[in-house]
Parts: sequence; C-alpha cells; structure tokens
Amino acid sequence: GVLENLFYLYQNFILHSNEEIQWAVSIFLKDQTLNDQNIEWLIDNFEKSDHIANRLLRYPTRNQLIVNWAQQVLKSGKLNGRVSEIVGLLIPDDIPSDIKIDNEIMMWAIYYYKGTTAQKGELILKHLSYQNYSSAIEVAGRLGLGEISKEILKHYQGLLTKEDDAG
Repeated sequence: GVLENLFYLYQNFILHSNEEIQWAVSIFLKDQTLNDQNIEWLIDNFEKSDHIANRLLRYPTRNQLIVNWAQQVLKSGKLNGRVSEIVGLLIPDDIPSDIKIDNEIMMWAIYYYKGTTAQKGELILKHLSYQNYSSAIEVAGRLGLGEISKEILKHYQGLLTKEDDAG
C-alpha cells in the first residue's frame, strides 16, 4: 500500500546527509499508524537520528512495542532531555507510581499522554502542585483547559478567605 511505499522511502532517506531531505521524508510518517515490523525498525534505529526518535516519541496511538521501548529508554537514561515525552508514552491512564519525576516534567508528560483532553485535565488536577503550578497552567493553556487556572484560583481564594476569618 501507499504507507508501505512511504515507509520504504523514509527508511532509505531519513539518514541522508541532506537535512532538507530528512525533513521532507520525516513528514511521510507523521501521525501514521505503522505495522510492528516498521515500528521495530524505528526502535532499532532511533539513536541514529532525532527524526526517528521523534516518530516514536510522537507516535499517534498507544502501542505496546513503543511502551516497552520507552521503559528501556527511561531506564537507560538515553534521550534524557525528552523525559516528559518518554513518560507520556508510559501513561496507561495515570502516571505509573514507580516513575519519580518532578512536577514540571510530570505536567508535560500529561501533555504528551495519548489520552483525551478531558483525561489530561483530570490528570493535571490530580497531580497539581499548588507550590509549583506554572507548568500546569502552561500545559492546560495549550490544551484549552481553562478550568485548571480556575481551580488554582479557587485554592488561593480559599486560603485568603481562611486568613481573613483568622484575622
């Protein structure tokens, strides 16, 4: 089929020395669901090119081969600058409890998670840090979730009201 032909071209040109050619073929697979054999090729070659790593990190659906790969990459410390994207691949419906990351990385992992916007909103609220909420607001803004800001505001209005009552 067409996707197989595009993958063939991708395989043959993604490691080309010309950056423009790499970008051109990179677009072929954006948002495409691939077969296991193609995914395995991406996994075997992800260290050769950021474009290949991107296809795995931004894969459009949850895929067990990619989940297994992401677990290995997280353990090995490879792609260390992209932990939020890696963790995003590992979220089935909530942040796995064995993954210890700071709140900012967690918020961006929720952004990259393959769930619905509503599910992402629930996770942001569940893991919201009232001490460090700037990344939660930024992620919520990108997702169009205004209720996150309202929730933070309500929290602080509640604290102010308690202070007023105490005074």
